[in-house]
Parts: sequence; C-alpha cells; structure tokens
Amino acid sequence: MPGKLIFTTVGTSILDEKKLELIYLKSAYDDLKFELLRLNSENLKLWVQENQIINRLEIFIKEYVNELLKLNISDEVKKPPRFVNVFSAELTSLYLMSISNDEIFSLNPETDTVILLLSDSPEGVLAGLINKRYLENKNYQLLKIAIVPNLQVKNLSKFIPDGLTGFIHCIKEFGRSEPTKKAILNITGGFKSLIPYSTYLSLVYQIPMVFVFEDLPELIKINPVILNPTEEQSRKLLGINQVLREIISENTNIPLDQIEL
Repeated sequence: MPGKLIFTTVGTSILDEKKLELIYLKSAYDDLKFELLRLNSENLKLWVQENQIINRLEIFIKEYVNELLKLNISDEVKKPPRFVNVFSAELTSLYLMSISNDEIFSLNPETDTVILLLSDSPEGVLAGLINKRYLENKNYQLLKIAIVPNLQVKNLSKFIPDGLTGFIHCIKEFGRSEPTKKAILNITGGFKSLIPYSTYLSLVYQIPMVFVFEDLPELIKINPVILNPTEEQSRKLLGINQVLREIISENTNIPLDQIEL
C-alpha cells in the first residue's frame, strides 16, 4: 500500500485556557507569552525545524506532551459536549481517522504521511510543535510540518492572496514529492473560513476532505471522487474552479488571469 498524504491544518485550540487549566499549565503558558511576542518569522522557521528553540518553550512543550501521554484520548473523545476534551481538535481528528473502518478516510500511522500546516504566528507554531511531539510519541512514522504565511484569522485581505494560495501551493508541492500517495484534506484546525474554500478545492481536484468540530467528535467526511467524470461533470468542476478564482480576484484586486489554482 503506497499510503496517503493527510494535509492537516493546525489552529491553536491546544492552547485553550480551559485545556491548560485541566492539566495545570495555564500559569506556565501565561509566563511564556512575552517570550512568544519576541519571536520573528526567522525565529519561527528555525523553531519549526526544531533548531534554536528557546529553552523555556522547550520545557513547556515537553511538559504539555507528558501530560497528554498520561491521558487516554479515547476517553477524552467520549466526554459529553459540556466537558472539555484536553486533546486538540487536530489530534482528535487524526485519532478518529486512525480507528475508522472507512478505507478512504482511515489513517495508518506507519504508512501515511501526516503534514501539519501551521499559521505564521508564535502561538500557531507552538501549537503545531506540541501536536507533532505528541504524534511522534504515539509512533506516527511519517510526520512533516510547514508554515503557511497568513493562514490566519486577523487579516482577510492577506488570508486570501497569501494564506489560501500558500495552502494550495503546499498541497501541490507535497503531492509532487510523494506522487504515489493519495491526498486527504483534514481541515479541522485553524481558520474555519478555510472550510468553504477547501470544499471548492476538494471538488475541483477530487480530493477527499474531512473535519471535526470540537464539540462534536465525529468525522464529517466529503468524498467527491469521480473516477470517470462525464463531459457535463467536467464542465461543472471547471466552473467551480472559476468561481473560486473570481472570489479571490474580487477580494484582492488581483487580475483574474494572474490567479492560478
């Protein structure tokens, strides 16, 4: 089996105040916020490569992962909605994929490549590294991590031309690097406005998509695969691509003929 490429967007839910309180790390995180503010884009790139990580941040990551390893994720996922699942939405989604019997959406930690896509913020990178370290401890063999500039919620004018196009670029580049593997979009984490755009991409490129809402720990699956599209279906898919290009153009003033998806 060649395996799959599971593109997983990462938000900062793992740094949620209620989660931190449950594992007694809220004060430790509050103490780190000044250190996070001092990090620039070059620091973050080195940090993602796990070079030159500030010692206090490294200690926090280890403490957080050790606390998660004491817990059983299956028990956390089963908690009623009013209770807090300590695990991140991303880890919850990957766990649910790992126990799924659906051949298209299942995950094998030994053969499937999980690609964590992070925003270019200190909190986003910290969250990504905590998720990555936990997965490494759970014997995920093929993990990759990448920063996508402006994959964020604060500036829509930068999200569409930079964050969205960077997201698409990552999918294409990683896809070319492992062409025998089938892609899956796991857009559980991060900016929820990515969901409609990812749905467009899922339909246009025929990539299965999955996501989990944190208060409803069940896989929501979209499988758009059409093995032999008819002429009419092909025309509709091209139409979807055109609509997405027009949305980007309208929100960025980039000429339509300069937008390639």
